[in-house]
Amino acid sequence: KEEADRLAKELKDAKTKEQLAREAREQAERQAKEEAARKLQEADDLSKRKKRQLEEQLRLEAEQKAAEARKKINNELAEKMAQEVRANLTQEKETKLKEEQAKKQAEQEQAKIEKEKRAQKKAEEEKIAAQRAEAREKNLAKYKFYIAKADNAFIEKNYSEAKTAYKAAIKFSAQNPYPRRKIKEIDNLLNTATTQNNDQLASEYKEGITEELFEKGNKKIIQRTVISEEHIHVYKKVIHSWGAIYYFKDGEPITVDTWLTATEPNSQEESSK
Repeated sequence: KEEADRLAKELKDAKTKEQLAREAREQAERQAKEEAARKLQEADDLSKRKKRQLEEQLRLEAEQKAAEARKKINNELAEKMAQEVRANLTQEKETKLKEEQAKKQAEQEQAKIEKEKRAQKKAEEEKIAAQRAEAREKNLAKYKFYIAKADNAFIEKNYSEAKTAYKAAIKFSAQNPYPRRKIKEIDNLLNTATTQNNDQLASEYKEGITEELFEKGNKKIIQRTVISEEHIHVYKKVIHSWGAIYYFKDGEPITVDTWLTATEPNSQEESSK
């Protein structure tokens, strides 16, 4: 019995030890699990912290990179804008320079044209002045020629020729009063002479047409004195040796028709028929 008690006690103790050992094992296992869970949790927490730190670091790096990228983009944009501004300024400067050069060139060309125009105008004015001077010299020469011719004829009392020459001289010096004064003098002389001549002709010639022939130098003169109740006129047909023929009425030039009408009325009537 004691043995049985002892055995029972030993068994009980063994069971107790076993239970205690099991409990100890279970506790140890629990503790190990708890420790493992704690460590795992700690590791997880650490991992989460590291992850957050990493994520934060990555976020910061991303933000930094984004900021740097934005800065770079902004710098590039600013540089591009600056380049465009410089390019525009350069282009505007070049455009302005070209415009100024074009304007200057146009002004130079215009100045050249104006200079050429002035030179051309001056040359034309000088040419016109020279032509006028030449014309004045020629006119003066012709004026002197006709005045000399008229004065010689006046001295010889060839008043008709003198008057014609004085009239010709007026064409070349209209402002000179001398030839007009001489023409007036001739007209006065001719009027006086005409009156006297008419009286003399009326006493020397009968009424009608009287023809006379004269020769003077190299000229042949046919003179026809026409006397009517109202008028007395002397017509002359002057035939030069070289063939030229001129007609005069009282010393003034007339046409051949006037000569024929006044001195050959019958021939005019026949030619009309």
